[in-house]
Amino acid sequence: MGKKGCGKYKRLADTTLRKQKIIDAAVELADKVGFSNITRDGIANIANVSAGLINFHFDSMVKLRKEIIRYVVEKEVLAIIIQAIGQGELKTEKLPPALKKKIADYLSNQT
Repeated sequence: MGKKGCGKYKRLADTTLRKQKIIDAAVELADKVGFSNITRDGIANIANVSAGLINFHFDSMVKLRKEIIRYVVEKEVLAIIIQAIGQGELKTEKLPPALKKKIADYLSNQT
């Protein structure tokens, strides 16, 4: 059981790492070209993975975009959160009050 169980956990860890690598690449791309302009091929290029691997892990760009939004909200990546709100992909009422305040402060400092 030891080796067989270890293989299963290693595969899970590898999968988690690959998914995170894809999300990190997507955030990097969104920062460069804007959230609305991210593409599967662009993400694959930055992550150095195939577009097929992105499909394998996320099924669709819709699911990937939801994961990106979840991640940027968790990490408070304000510029991308604001873009997602502007595109209607994220509702402000779903955000915690403290994060809403940070967004307001960020926006007021941009002018």
